Amino acid sequence: MAEYLVTGGTSFIASHVINAPLETQPIYRSREALTRQSRCRWSLPHRLAVFCYSGWQQSDDFLPQDKMIDPDISGTRNLMNSCEKSRNTVKRIVLTSSSTSIWYRFNATQVSPLNESDWSDLEYCKRFKIWYGYAKTLVEKEAWMIAAEKKLNLVVVIPSFTIGQILRG
Repeated sequence: MAEYLVTGGTSFIASHVINAPLETQPIYRSREALTRQSRCRWSLPHRLAVFCYSGWQQSDDFLPQDKMIDPDISGTRNLMNSCEKSRNTVKRIVLTSSSTSIWYRFNATQVSPLNESDWSDLEYCKRFKIWYGYAKTLVEKEAWMIAAEKKLNLVVVIPSFTIGQILRG
């Protein structure tokens, strides 16, 4: 039987990821944060597929890099590095990103359809204080860089619109 690790298991997307395939009775483990590498390492048992969600709520004009952005990046880095160390049992990493990682840029109306080469412009995000998009872009780029470097099987899901309630199991 497959096992899955869902980080950020209290988020909207994670609640649906956890509840959707319950008919097959997989084993789920949920973690709140993976900012410390030791936490991540013990959470990766044998035969584990990994779902990762990293995020925070949109803030106002103030962006504390060390409190919002850095933990997201280090959490992603720690998870990817732990997956690399468990590569004999981790088959795929599924990262839930956001459409904000691809559509915020000065030429947004000129590019369609979007594909894997499209990214939000970090300077655009800074200028208009789109901190969530800024963070999601950095996190996803970091995940892709590590996946390429360590030859990990990474899939990124980019929901463009979500609506509904968080499911409670």
